[in-house]
Amino acid sequence: MKALRRNRQIWQKKDDYPYQDMQHMFNREQLLPEVVESLGSTEVIDGWKARDVRGAPNRIRAFPPRLVHIMAGNSPMVTAMTVIRGALSKGVHLLKLPSNDRCLRNWTRGP
Repeated sequence: MKALRRNRQIWQKKDDYPYQDMQHMFNREQLLPEVVESLGSTEVIDGWKARDVRGAPNRIRAFPPRLVHIMAGNSPMVTAMTVIRGALSKGVHLLKLPSNDRCLRNWTRGP
């Protein structure tokens, strides 16, 4: 019985690892390079950016998407990244959260 309890405690700690690392995903220093890599510049989020394409002047702008996401319940990191990317793109995202995600379940629970 003691061995079962000890194993349960070890696995419970391993289940908490993704949640402990998740806080680093929400840092500005972590997010800015991703925005620049994905969109080319942070300027395109809030307005038009002038650029030349083959010598012709053009302007580019990121338009926010409207998406429905059904989250997988086997990785809390995927859910966190979806929330982050939805916020960065200023899109309208409808999220169906997994029922077994402990972190987001606590966030969405009312007082």
